[in-house]
Amino acid sequence: MSRLHGVLVFAAIVAFSAACLKKASTAVPVETAAISLLVVGDVTADGQPVKTGQLLKGSPWIIVGPASIMDLQVRDSEQGVVFRLKENSKFRLSSLDRGNGKTFVAQLQSGQLLASVKKRSADEEVRINTPTALAGVRGTKFDVYVFQDGSIRTSVYEGSVVTRARLNGVDDVPAELVENSEALKKIIKQIEKSEKVLEPGDQATVAHFVVDAEVQNAIQTAITDPEVRALAEKKDRTPEDIKATAAALDKKLSPQLAVLEKKIQEDLPAAKVEVKERPPAPPGGYPVPDEFKEMQPVDTSRSDTEEKTRKEVEKRNQDENIRKNLMVRIEKVTGGKLDQLILKDGKTISGVIRQVGEDYIVTTPEGNQSISGSQVGEMRF
Repeated sequence: MSRLHGVLVFAAIVAFSAACLKKASTAVPVETAAISLLVVGDVTADGQPVKTGQLLKGSPWIIVGPASIMDLQVRDSEQGVVFRLKENSKFRLSSLDRGNGKTFVAQLQSGQLLASVKKRSADEEVRINTPTALAGVRGTKFDVYVFQDGSIRTSVYEGSVVTRARLNGVDDVPAELVENSEALKKIIKQIEKSEKVLEPGDQATVAHFVVDAEVQNAIQTAITDPEVRALAEKKDRTPEDIKATAAALDKKLSPQLAVLEKKIQEDLPAAKVEVKERPPAPPGGYPVPDEFKEMQPVDTSRSDTEEKTRKEVEKRNQDENIRKNLMVRIEKVTGGKLDQLILKDGKTISGVIRQVGEDYIVTTPEGNQSISGSQVGEMRF
């Protein structure tokens, strides 16, 4: 396990009450499914190329390469949750069943994402984890950028955002264990005292801070204890197994809990949340970037199979307004221009076109299409 350190965490919360964080239930990991709404350029899932319209199951690491982009929808959410992953991003999606609802955890290891939640659902939570931050999302639009030094920047466009400090080590523990550990929840409660609220138009940068070595060592010792690790690494864990693991963590931490809470409280003033001064609101409120208009979800009730998913995405991407915006986005991402190929059989193919040897690669919202040079009559610019 890497060295534990204190970091700042974003909790982007709209109508996110304290009661929501204290639901008495056991969270259990469940299979995740997501839909690739748009893929441009080099995008892989666990090393395998991803195509537009593909249904991704499990929690693969998604890597978006240079001059590339991906729109990903959470298939099992009723909220119309869509993430846009920008170039040079590394991302993974997982899910927890809390018994009284679901939690979707999006881990952004590097790069930039835009998050859009179309509608609210009382029994669903969406969280975004980064190496230095955590974001809880409900009914909001914002983006998160992870810098190379591990600090992050977030810009809020709709809803409100709560920023708070956190211990990275606590969030290295599986979320289902944190939610069932009284000791870890008490530690987090101390960290939550650093909360600041951001509103639309605000932009904040979050940097690292280092907590007392005693706090680091105590949490690391508890997490790496053989009894705790054996329970945490057990396959096919039941709710009872999760509760037993959380109880083992509490057993290790509770004797030092009062001291740890005090030391964390003493260290919090060193945490830096730099909020850029909000500009005056223009008539009609702060603008939402046009990119969010492109991030329209599909009807997930019709996307329960690979074939149905592909057809729903195809239908979405052929919508006149969406397609026009997506083509402009493809031009910006690839640096190319919208052109036409006139084939010898009279057919016309439009898209961002680049020539590779004697052949042509046409990029559209459906993906890349390779056209043999022998089929092409002319190219219109």
